[in-house]
Amino acid sequence: MGVNKEYIFTSHGITVSAIAKYEEEYSNPELERFIFSYKITITNKSDFPVQLISRKWEIYDGQGHIRNVEGVGVVGLQPILEPNQEFTYDSWCPLNTPLGKMKGFYFMTRLIDQQSLEVKIPEFTLVCPYLQN
Repeated sequence: MGVNKEYIFTSHGITVSAIAKYEEEYSNPELERFIFSYKITITNKSDFPVQLISRKWEIYDGQGHIRNVEGVGVVGLQPILEPNQEFTYDSWCPLNTPLGKMKGFYFMTRLIDQQSLEVKIPEFTLVCPYLQN
């Protein structure tokens, strides 16, 4: 099945990494239902505590359709990350095609001065293993 690629991007001293995986046992290609899980790790490499307030995702399927998802926090939480602290969570994404991609932003607040930060989530692909060489 191969190793899942890790995608990493740093902005405002916050590093976000993403790893996606096709979930064959929950998918049903005959019904055009392809389920992908992903693991996100957010690491505060800045000198100040930050809090994740909200998120905005752009989800693309293999036919070029875009779905926007926005919401408060992640997995029901608005974590505070002290300097050098990381937060990891798992989530999932359904697609109607075996190929797609996701990207987005976390909106965070630097707690020392309440400055708003737009932290980029790196673009990562969602690919069924049978499409890869």
